[in-house]
Amino acid sequence: MPKDPLDVAITNDLIGQVNIASAESLTYVRHASPQFGAYAGLANNERSRPAARIAYQGMVKGFLKVQNWAKDSLATTGWLTPGTDGPGLVDTNLAAMRRYLELVYDKSFFEGEELRPLEEWYARFQKLPWWEALEERTDAHMPELKFTVEDVGS
Repeated sequence: MPKDPLDVAITNDLIGQVNIASAESLTYVRHASPQFGAYAGLANNERSRPAARIAYQGMVKGFLKVQNWAKDSLATTGWLTPGTDGPGLVDTNLAAMRRYLELVYDKSFFEGEELRPLEEWYARFQKLPWWEALEERTDAHMPELKFTVEDVGS
């Protein structure tokens, strides 16, 4: 967590934006994926292509806001959290969300040229010394919340 009050405020705004983008991503996959829609209790006839498209656009806009708001920090330190010299709260929040979506849907959610800085940031995050050990853990999720793309269908 940064120490400067302005950096703390920016960090909180960035985390809020990560949360908004996360909510949009879940709305997107609920409507785009029949398997996840069913898993989430959404009947097939209740799924909506326009809702999926709007949520996808909202998700991308959210990621772009995070990327833009963290532009200076990303350029100077390589991390999203301002006022830190390594990964901070914003980094861990976004990396956790990105990895979860990747595991469940087997898809990158930082696609396209406009989100390339976030994809590069995520690749750098995965090279942190503790990442590999974290990936190998079997107790990372509570059993009630653990599912993968195989559980909901591909």
